[in-house]
Amino acid sequence: MKRPFFNQYQLDKKLKELIKEKSYSQAYTLIKDRDATHLNINIKLEQDLLYQLSNEKKGKQAKKLYCESMLKDYPKSPSIPVEACRYLKTRSLKYGNLKDLLKRTQSEQPHLHYLIEALQDLSKEKK
Repeated sequence: MKRPFFNQYQLDKKLKELIKEKSYSQAYTLIKDRDATHLNINIKLEQDLLYQLSNEKKGKQAKKLYCESMLKDYPKSPSIPVEACRYLKTRSLKYGNLKDLLKRTQSEQPHLHYLIEALQDLSKEKK
């Protein structure tokens, strides 16, 4: 189902707000029915991350990641989205740690900073 541009803008804005507020389950309910297969890597990452953050405590098995195809296509990539996807899949990074990734995100891709902060919350849940 295609959304008018304005509605999509409002949805994206609301998602970002909910993620920053750490309302992950609420954010996931807004997007759980969308098929992110053919969307860009940042949207795939957002959907995969929200799925894991909202379902970890419920004991649900992680589904196949939408961003996983990027890992197969670019296995040695140090890019921020690929590293974040790698963390979702394996709970480890190829280049540095989560703090390093957060610092890189601040300087290289600040628009993804909120997602990497949420990724850190996922690592805290596992402890």
